[in-house]
Amino acid sequence: MRTLAAAALFILLLGCAQAPDRLESPRMAVRSAIENDKVYFTFFIVAGLRNNHSDRVIREMAGTLYFRDESGTLEKSPVTAIPFSVKDVFPFETAILKLEAWGGEEQCRPLLGLLKIDPDGLIKAGTAEDIFIDEKILKLDVSTFKTEKIYSVLKGSSNAKD
Repeated sequence: MRTLAAAALFILLLGCAQAPDRLESPRMAVRSAIENDKVYFTFFIVAGLRNNHSDRVIREMAGTLYFRDESGTLEKSPVTAIPFSVKDVFPFETAILKLEAWGGEEQCRPLLGLLKIDPDGLIKAGTAEDIFIDEKILKLDVSTFKTEKIYSVLKGSSNAKD
């Protein structure tokens, strides 16, 4: 009886739709700027969010991308806690996230240190491009999403054409 219950629970959990829990190929570029004798950094992040479900569309997904150090998280700031949203991700599709965050030198130094980027060198160079982001320093927190069967979505779009 326990084996049957365990098998039923496994099948039930297998069928539950889950949001992506990691980013695919996260990359970044960082640009520095000086305005009114103050240094600012802008972070441009590009990554994929993959839907591994074969029969479900992930809709209206939103959450926050966190940068974290070995202790678990960096102090929250506009550059270490970046909100995101994605409208629809179809089965086996990878949606491209393009995020931008900026802040002053004081806010950005912890993140630059985590990325092993010398702030002074970046200020002199003006930009650092094609930086691979190690997944260990990222935490994807999906706060809301909906799922819908692909058949319902496709049926709805074919009815809209009539």
